Amino acid sequence: MRLTAQLCAAALLAAAHAAAHAAIDQATRDRAVAFQIVQKNKACDWLAGAKMLNALLDEDQKALAEYRAEKIPPGMHEDERAVRLIKAMIAGQRARTKKLNDLVDQCGWPTITEYGKAASRAAFLLVQHAEPEVHQRYLETLRALAVTGELAKANYAYLLDRVLLEEGKPQRYGTQVEKLEDGSWTVAGQLEDPDNVDARRRDLEVLPVELCAYLAMMEDGPTTVSYPRCKR
Repeated sequence: MRLTAQLCAAALLAAAHAAAHAAIDQATRDRAVAFQIVQKNKACDWLAGAKMLNALLDEDQKALAEYRAEKIPPGMHEDERAVRLIKAMIAGQRARTKKLNDLVDQCGWPTITEYGKAASRAAFLLVQHAEPEVHQRYLETLRALAVTGELAKANYAYLLDRVLLEEGKPQRYGTQVEKLEDGSWTVAGQLEDPDNVDARRRDLEVLPVELCAYLAMMEDGPTTVSYPRCKR
């Protein structure tokens, strides 16, 4: 019995050491990725790039505002008017994504150090509003930049949740929401370990930290929240 316990303890210790080394190795890789991207940024005209990104974001936000102004009811996205608007949005979105991809291919992802927070956020939002293959393309890059301070941590949380949702997996931070037919708001899909979501949101600086407060701010006026955890 004592030998078995000793073997178990040794196995646990070995696993802990392996996990620690893996974390160190990952941190080293993340720093290398961020450094390479920053160096690539330096070879380009960051001011012109930042202006382009902010202009693309303005186009993106205008298209979203025009769509929301139509007030398409939940469950009516196959309506002829909605289909027409969605097709126009997708066409514009793809054109903006191509320009972003071209910039990244030439200059690397726009980091906070070289492009500033506004341009970094603009690039993130362009990716977030793009199609699933674009999310997959940039997910690991944005993770490395987030942990090294070259991207807002919350931006990575939003993108990761969207990718998880697209893969049919539970969200980790509860950033992706949906409006139900009764007009109330809830977390889209499933949520990993709901009781600890606020702690995870705090770790990645997702605001508001409290998920229930986040759901309650989805509309300018009074907002009805349907998520069970918020009704306790």
